[in-house]
Amino acid sequence: MYDTCPISVSTPWDHQLERCLGWTIPTYATSDYFNACAGSGGGVGVPLNTCGYQIPHSGNAYCGIGIWQTAEWWFEYIQGSTVVPLNAGRTYHIEFYISNSYCFPYAVDQIGLYLSPNPISRPDPLPFNNIMPQLTTDQVLYIVDSLNWIKVEGLYTATGGEQFVTIGRFVDTANMYFFPVEVDTLGSAIGTYLYIDDVRITLVESELNVPNVFSPNADGTNDVFNITTVNVVDLTCTIYDRWGRLVATLNSPDESWDGSFSGSPCTEGTYFYHCSAIGNDNVIYNKKGIVQLMR
Repeated sequence: MYDTCPISVSTPWDHQLERCLGWTIPTYATSDYFNACAGSGGGVGVPLNTCGYQIPHSGNAYCGIGIWQTAEWWFEYIQGSTVVPLNAGRTYHIEFYISNSYCFPYAVDQIGLYLSPNPISRPDPLPFNNIMPQLTTDQVLYIVDSLNWIKVEGLYTATGGEQFVTIGRFVDTANMYFFPVEVDTLGSAIGTYLYIDDVRITLVESELNVPNVFSPNADGTNDVFNITTVNVVDLTCTIYDRWGRLVATLNSPDESWDGSFSGSPCTEGTYFYHCSAIGNDNVIYNKKGIVQLMR
C-alpha cells in the first residue's frame, strides 16, 4: 500500500520511503522505496531501477537499504509497525524476503529484524550496534543472490507489547566484513544494496499433542508424560488408572507426569487422560484417550 508514488531515491531531507504507508526511516540514512507506479523516471521504478533489475516477490513494490563505507560508515534501515501489539506468551511466525542488487560488488551477512514496543532511532547513519534482533539471516550466509528472493523466517514468542519492526544490519563496524561477488555491478565502492519485500508477522495456530506411550525408567528417553503445545493457555489434564483413580493432574504445559502416585511408581499398563485447553486463536481443546506406561 502506498500514499504517493516515489519520484526519486531518498535524501536526508526527503524520505521517499514514507510514501509507502506504515514505513519510515529511523536514522539519518536514506532507505528507498521502489514502485512500478514510478515508471522509468527517478530511478525508483520496478522492476528496473537505479540499483538494477528485480521483480517484486509479490505485488508491485519493495524497499531498499544500503550499507557501505567511504570516508564514513553508512547503514540504512527501514521501520514499520504491526496493526496491534504482540501478546505476551504467544508464538508468532516472522518472515521477510531479501535480495542483493547490482549497485555494489559486495555482499553482507546477518541482516536482522528487531521487534520493540517503541520505535528506535538515531540522528546519524551509523549502525544500531547494541541491539540484538530476534530474527536474522544465517551468520555464514552472505546475501549474494541478485536474481532470486531469499526467504528469512523464524518463530518468536513475544514478551508483550512489541509493535515496531526495524530491519537492517545490527552489528558493530569493527565486526563488519564485505564479501566480494562475481557479477557485473553498477558501482565499485565497498558496500552492498539489498531489496526487501513481503514482511509478515502472523500468529501461529495453536496445537496440543498428547503422547500415547512413555517409559519412566530413567534412561533419559521418553521418561515422562509430557504434553507439547503451541500457543495454548488454560491447560488442565487429568490422568486416571484403570480403576478410575486420579493419579496425576497437570495444570500447565510446563508440567509433566513421572509415572508415580503419592511418591510410588505406578505399575505398567494402560492409563486414561482427559485434557482440556484453550488456544490463543480461540480453539477449544477437549481431548480424551489412553497412554501406555511401560517400564
